[in-house]
Amino acid sequence: MRLTAYNADRFKPGLPEEAASQEPGLEHRVASAEVAFVEAQRKAIARLSRAYQRTPAALIELAPHRERLMLVGELLALRARWLVPRLAGQHSGGIYRIRTGLLEVAWPLADGARWHLVTNLGDRAVETAELPPGQPVYAHGLAPADAAARHALAPGAVLVALETARG
Repeated sequence: MRLTAYNADRFKPGLPEEAASQEPGLEHRVASAEVAFVEAQRKAIARLSRAYQRTPAALIELAPHRERLMLVGELLALRARWLVPRLAGQHSGGIYRIRTGLLEVAWPLADGARWHLVTNLGDRAVETAELPPGQPVYAHGLAPADAAARHALAPGAVLVALETARG
C-alpha cells in the first residue's frame, strides 16, 4: 500500500534547475499562480455560500434544482460547523491512497484532528470492512454493514468523518 503525502508549505514546482536558472523568477511565478488559484477557489466557495444564504426559502422551494440547492446548503452548513473552526493555523496537506476502487484522503487539521473522505469513483459498488475512524459527518450512497461487517459503497458514494485528536 503506497501513501502519497502533499505538504503545501514545502511544495516546489517540478522545474529542472537549469530551467529555473535560465529564467529568473519562474519558480516564484509558478508558485504565485498556484496561490492565486487556491485563493480564487476560496473566494468562489465564499460567494456561493453568501448567495445561498441570501436566497429566499420560497425561491429554493420553486427552483428546478431544489434538491441540489438543498444539498449544497446542507454541505456548506456541515463545512462551517465541523471543518472551518479547525482550519485556523493549518499548514500541511493530506495523504491519499487508492485501493479497490476507492479514493481515501485524510487531512491533518490544526487542532490535531483528522478529516477523512472516502469516495467510490468507479462504476460498480465496492465492499469494504475498513471505514475511516471518527464521527461520520456526511454519508451518501453507503449501505449499512452486513453480517460480515462489510459496507457497500455505491458508485458515487461519499463518506466524510472527523477523527478528533482524542480518538
